[in-house]
Amino acid sequence: MKTLAALSKYPLLAAGLFAAFPAIAQKTTNINLVNITGKTPLITAGRSVSLTGTGAVSPLGNASVSFNGTQDQTTTGLTQGAFTFFFNRLDSFSVNVGPKLVGKTTTLTLSGAIAGGTGAYSGATGSLTYTFTYSAVAPSSGTFTLSGSGSITVGKTTTAITLANFSGLASLTGLVSGTFTPNPTAAVTPFGNVTVNFAGAKTHDGVIQGTLTFVFNANDSFNASFSFDYSLVGFSVNLPCTITGGAGIFRGASGTLSANLTLNSDMTFTLTGSGTIIQPPAGTPVITSVNTAFGSPNIAQNTWLEIKGTNLAPSNTPAGGLYWSNAPEFAQGRMPTQLGGISVTINGKPAYVWWFCSSATTPACASDQINVLSPLDGSVGRADVVVTRQGVASVPMSVNMVPLAPSFLLFDTTGHSVAEHTDFSLLGPVGLFPASTPAKPSEVAIIYAIGFGLPTAPLVDGSSTQLGALPVLPVCQMAGAPAPVTAAVLIAPGLYALFVTVPAGATSGENAVSCSYQNSSTPGGNLLTVR
Repeated sequence: MKTLAALSKYPLLAAGLFAAFPAIAQKTTNINLVNITGKTPLITAGRSVSLTGTGAVSPLGNASVSFNGTQDQTTTGLTQGAFTFFFNRLDSFSVNVGPKLVGKTTTLTLSGAIAGGTGAYSGATGSLTYTFTYSAVAPSSGTFTLSGSGSITVGKTTTAITLANFSGLASLTGLVSGTFTPNPTAAVTPFGNVTVNFAGAKTHDGVIQGTLTFVFNANDSFNASFSFDYSLVGFSVNLPCTITGGAGIFRGASGTLSANLTLNSDMTFTLTGSGTIIQPPAGTPVITSVNTAFGSPNIAQNTWLEIKGTNLAPSNTPAGGLYWSNAPEFAQGRMPTQLGGISVTINGKPAYVWWFCSSATTPACASDQINVLSPLDGSVGRADVVVTRQGVASVPMSVNMVPLAPSFLLFDTTGHSVAEHTDFSLLGPVGLFPASTPAKPSEVAIIYAIGFGLPTAPLVDGSSTQLGALPVLPVCQMAGAPAPVTAAVLIAPGLYALFVTVPAGATSGENAVSCSYQNSSTPGGNLLTVR
């Protein structure tokens, strides 16, 4: 059985896995919220709606499709968002979906405009007429199919397109979001006029956790995280907030805000309060993003993460970064929580540091980057990530912790999934690596993945050995056809091997592949090559 060596087996994966602000002294400023009132609803309570599947956009090729949107549950019950068709991780286009009523079993014939794209479809225009069918399986999940036709224009070329064999799974989770629309004199003194945005999620016990973003202009804003009991709508509630970074002059900011939020019965609001904001000195570690590796900003326990920012790594970090290869903890069967003076905590618990690089010594790192394995922690909701570099701690970055954050490891930015044949030879396009070969229809491919949660066997936090099988098998698709999973096994810390059967009718070339597990899905744009 493979161990941690699986993570260092591929040079490209090891190099690319997981591949400045103004110079001021620390400045502490007392702040006050002035005239932040509004007449539009503060909160739109509803559910986030996510669909993921695969199929083909003829003649453009096989694709995966995702839908990301919201369903209003307070007034209309309407769902809106956008379908995005991914041909790989670089090339995609989107189609907006206006407010529509989607019931437990729904068939809708819709028309939508193509709203731009990425890569080869950057600036795309056009339209689609399509039929969408949804069937609920449980209150928070369902299945869907998608078919239709239209045209897409890229540059001066217009192509007639047809959607074929798209199907997949849907999931729905509780959320709340909204915008404070203050009067023109709203301000955070002494910094000036402000608009306040709000985004959060509602937990099962009625508590709303989220972030207020105080926006001063196109460049400068700061974030304040909070939680409150949604059942108190119509009352004035104390809203203690923690300032967790921002942008522009507030990058890396910290501090506290003692706010008071009044929610009226007509959903108007008043936000008052005062606090202290601290702008850090030059050289302080600043986290700008935390993501599941090759995945979303949501994180989960026992999952590989990419942390990016400025001043996270020492400027004398070796070219290519520093790996945990010779960490002394391995002699005791443990993974290191510190590497070269770098440590990370998530929700107050130490993470396991695999690698870090400095943008000053590794050109491939656009910013400083640290790759860690998150600790065993089944918490959900807001969690703080803190990087400490040689004794200097960053301001916490508030992230969303979820039960699962599935993602495939990738060989390249195009989206070729890290995979092997069952003889453990590399599976990929000819020429991707010297010995890589495509899959054949009906063969079993081993696809490596992370973020699929915990196996049935109990794990020891920090152990350098993790083995076990998932309690149920993921559901996978390839180019619109089922790709049965025969086994899903944890083979190393945070690393799963999925044994996926290539459909007998898989077409020669790049095939979109996706997997769903307990209402969570891998991102769009992953590929498996078949010949």
